[in-house]
Amino acid sequence: MTIAIPVVLGVMLALALFGAAAVVGRRTWVPCLAIGWAAHVAWDLALHRSGAGAVYTPAWYPWFCVGFDLTLAACILALGVEECNEHIDRRPDTVEGSRGLFAEDTGVCRPDPSNNA
Repeated sequence: MTIAIPVVLGVMLALALFGAAAVVGRRTWVPCLAIGWAAHVAWDLALHRSGAGAVYTPAWYPWFCVGFDLTLAACILALGVEECNEHIDRRPDTVEGSRGLFAEDTGVCRPDPSNNA
């Protein structure tokens, strides 16, 4: 099985875009993480319905991913906004120095500058 260069480049581009959405969403703007998960629906459908993944993916899998991605995006958005409003960082991946603060002027979460490690 040969893997075409455009497929590899496409996967690398998707990794960079979804990775950037995750970093921005985690550190700066929670809705960006939700937008990244919602956008992942397009990736699931493009890759697993008609792309390179269609060869080995069961027919039900892309639709399961669509439901999962949209549900997770909604949960992240709902919980992330609540978290910003309450000044609470309840995410399990929290490390010391990464607690978020609510920025009333922008409506986004941002790292607490006084808490840098």
